[in-house]
Amino acid sequence: MRRIVFALLLAAAACGSPKPVVKPVADTEPVVDPKKKSQTWGELGVLNVGKVDAVFAGLKDALTACNERGNKFAAGSITYAIRVDHQGAVKYAYAKDTELGDREIERCMLNLIRKATWPTPEGGDDGIIEKPITFPDREERPPEDWTADKVLPAVGKLKAKLQKCREGHTGMFRATMIVDKSGKVMSVGIASPDDKGEAAIDCMADALKTLKLPSPGSWPARVSFELP
Repeated sequence: MRRIVFALLLAAAACGSPKPVVKPVADTEPVVDPKKKSQTWGELGVLNVGKVDAVFAGLKDALTACNERGNKFAAGSITYAIRVDHQGAVKYAYAKDTELGDREIERCMLNLIRKATWPTPEGGDDGIIEKPITFPDREERPPEDWTADKVLPAVGKLKAKLQKCREGHTGMFRATMIVDKSGKVMSVGIASPDDKGEAAIDCMADALKTLKLPSPGSWPARVSFELP
């Protein structure tokens, strides 16, 4: 009987004991890339030139295939402007300068560049690449070189349409056209002042293709000029 009473007293004492205090769990600190804690970290980092060149080397055949699918007179240099993030993905890519004279080729090349994985920039969130590549003439006889004055009077008649294509963009766009023997525009390529000009370029190229120009003679011509 005493044992039963003693057990009941212990149970009662246990029921009356204060509950343990549960301390709130502190919020977990966000995981921060240790490199970004460095005082030298910035918006733009440095890209390894050798690694960038290696990516372009891997794209060489595909870029050449883009060129060969376009106008057979398309040739010359194109300078790609590319911005990549800290994972090596492309934020933007555009033709900063181009004399190829074929928007379809330029678009094909830029799409390949945008899909590629690039080196990770060191010391910053993003990295900038500017890479010129030259594509040789595929025809034994390249197109004749025309001066801008050959086409500017006709281009001036499209000023209102070209300004509408810009949609307020005030930067300088530079076009290169290849004109066949009849004076018809075979193809147009356009360099953009920045990454925001892609939509304007497509619109401008379509407008320029409607031009009817003087015949360059017995062989096609290539001409470069600034757009109004």
